[in-house]
Amino acid sequence: MTNSPTPSGSGHEGRPAPEGDGGRRDGHPEHAPAVPVAGSGESARLPGEWRASRRHTNPGPAAATRRDGTNGPAAATDRVTGSGTGTGTDEILSPLADGAELPPDPREDHTDGTKSPKSPGRTVHSVRSRDPGGQVLDDHSGHSVGTGPGPGTPARATAPLRPGDGPARPRTGVWLIGARGSVATTTVAGAAALAAGLHPPTGMVTETPPFAGSGLPPLDGLLFGGHDTAGCPLPKRAEALAEGGVLPHGLPAAVRAELAAADAAIRPGGPQPGDTRSDEELITDFAADIGAFIEDHGLARAVVVNVASTEPAPGPGDDRLPPSSLYAAAALRAGCPYVNFTPSTGLHHPALAGPAAASGLPYAGRDGKTGQTLLRSVLAPMFLQRALTVRAWSGSNLLGGGDGAALADPAAAAAKNAGKERVLADTLGTVPEGEVHIDDVPALGDWKTAWDHIAFDGFLGTRMVLQTIWQGCDSALAAPLVLDLARLAAAAHAAGMSGPVPGLGFYFKDPDGGPSGLSEQWRDLLSLAERLGADA
Repeated sequence: MTNSPTPSGSGHEGRPAPEGDGGRRDGHPEHAPAVPVAGSGESARLPGEWRASRRHTNPGPAAATRRDGTNGPAAATDRVTGSGTGTGTDEILSPLADGAELPPDPREDHTDGTKSPKSPGRTVHSVRSRDPGGQVLDDHSGHSVGTGPGPGTPARATAPLRPGDGPARPRTGVWLIGARGSVATTTVAGAAALAAGLHPPTGMVTETPPFAGSGLPPLDGLLFGGHDTAGCPLPKRAEALAEGGVLPHGLPAAVRAELAAADAAIRPGGPQPGDTRSDEELITDFAADIGAFIEDHGLARAVVVNVASTEPAPGPGDDRLPPSSLYAAAALRAGCPYVNFTPSTGLHHPALAGPAAASGLPYAGRDGKTGQTLLRSVLAPMFLQRALTVRAWSGSNLLGGGDGAALADPAAAAAKNAGKERVLADTLGTVPEGEVHIDDVPALGDWKTAWDHIAFDGFLGTRMVLQTIWQGCDSALAAPLVLDLARLAAAAHAAGMSGPVPGLGFYFKDPDGGPSGLSEQWRDLLSLAERLGADA
């Protein structure tokens, strides 16, 4: 799947430092190595200037509704995420609407069963009153998810409140490159919907039983931000996706507060036309944005995930890092795990190989496996194990949206197809005859059709053919995998893992090592879940 560091597309794209170098348990090295800037003779220093803060403090004077019905700055017992001692019983959620007035005769439930009038004329906030056992007594608002408080948006509690609770668990950031694209929008809206219980977690592997004890960050503990060069706000983007059938009708309105909060945390990407900044300056600026996001929200850590449109592979004469590699270098500098969900270069640039290995950070990639290649990773081992000789394997992709537009560029399409071919080469030991063609069909929007034609020989040389057709919604296929990868990378970082994360090849066309067959990749992923559970 794909999506862009330059404008957004529709598709996708710690370990402490080694002993003796001042590494920290939270995975942010005190002195990280330099990133050479291609063609400049200079180095982009990767100091641990921006570290995930483990401090548990109120991020600001968020307006809070107290249990006595008054307004004011959040107090300790108001149980706003990032503040307090956890002894209160009301959860402060996101605003219902800016400046909304209370309906007639609203009364607030208290844990002792009494009611008291709320102050007239004040701004309404979502409040859930709970009994001492954590059961909801009255829900005045609906649902919310922690996507990072934007301007004027109160923080929210992320767990039921019980007497004696300690401070809330620090939350995890998800920093999306291509943050206003279709995949990113679907990811943010989907996380909000799942955390609120509006939809089941269909397609999310990390919500299945084998991962229950793996210490993954909860969905309602994820905060979203990112970089993008596009200006369309996430709520408006979500409305367009709902009109196209990508998101359920009514979901954008139900999670508008979460979309707006994430949009407020999106920073300008680049480089854009006319941008005179050097690679070093761009890396520094991008890393500062990520670091400020971590620090401002008191996050335990943030995972950088590239879901931008596919970019062409750099040519032999290119003396600048491609945008995906600039963002990858910024992730290293900010001390963040990195996931490349696109076929773009990212950490695979030669200038970043050394710094990535020395960073002590976990990373994964590349190119999310959501449709045609997912089928190939199942079918190719089948032919091999049944001793059926594959003579030719041809394919065609029809797709629209930002993905289709980006892949209309032959160089970008070549980068995409390289991952598709690798599955066959690694599994069959050779690349059969045939090619994959990608056609941009704007009328299809975010939907794609993938067709494969497989010619093979059976017993006594009998010639046979298998044809497959995959029709799917690109963003809906990609978004649950993005959430899986962000949670798994965060847990790997917390467990002190570094380098390519074993088991995450399950999600990629072009994985950083490991087997190519889906069943073997699944076993490796289950082993990762067990390892994370042992370290949790």
